[in-house]
Amino acid sequence: MNIETKANVGDIVYYLKRISRVNCSVCAGTGKIHLGTAIMPNAESPDAFAASLSEQFMQNLTEMIIGNVREYDCPECGGKGTVKATGQSRYEVGKGTVVSIEATMNQGHEKVIYRVTDSTSATNRTLTDEKLYLDQEAAEKQCRFMNLERRVVPLECVQIPPRFAKTIPCNEKLVNRLNEWRSHRKFETEIYVDENLNLFDGYTSYLVYRMLGIFDIPVVIWPEDARK
Repeated sequence: MNIETKANVGDIVYYLKRISRVNCSVCAGTGKIHLGTAIMPNAESPDAFAASLSEQFMQNLTEMIIGNVREYDCPECGGKGTVKATGQSRYEVGKGTVVSIEATMNQGHEKVIYRVTDSTSATNRTLTDEKLYLDQEAAEKQCRFMNLERRVVPLECVQIPPRFAKTIPCNEKLVNRLNEWRSHRKFETEIYVDENLNLFDGYTSYLVYRMLGIFDIPVVIWPEDARK
């Protein structure tokens, strides 16, 4: 059986990978901080504790001024230089080599699976056609899109331009959005707004949220300069 594939074994490909760790903001990624003598808090009483910290802090300043500086592991990252990424998921472009390809059947449809060796970590990744890019520029473009700010805002704060407000979407589009909601409790078509929450795409998703009585809605903040 002949299977059409997007890439071949040995090809260099690109993909998006989630950033799991980021540089520590306290030590700027060095894993070290530089201070005078380590502070040893006096815990005999609250007053003694405060006085001890104040006295030793001033001593530290004096030692740092005269150049008596010591190096310590950063207390935030434990000397690693990185901390676990929190908040909205962020992505970067990965590069690797296709080492094997196989086809599977999923609900009667063929699905091509690529196993790719990451060029920076030598680990294998499993990718499908839609997550694999032959062109680095295309991967970087998708990465920038995925890293756009996504935020939940009050529906009433989203501004609808007159060109949308005067338009009545066709029933087919509205039915598609409703079907997406029934299946996934979200829409495949995201709502895109600029920095001032002016909507420029995703109007049908906005309308169905309003029809459903959902007044805190997810939007993608896509500034005009980023769109250019």
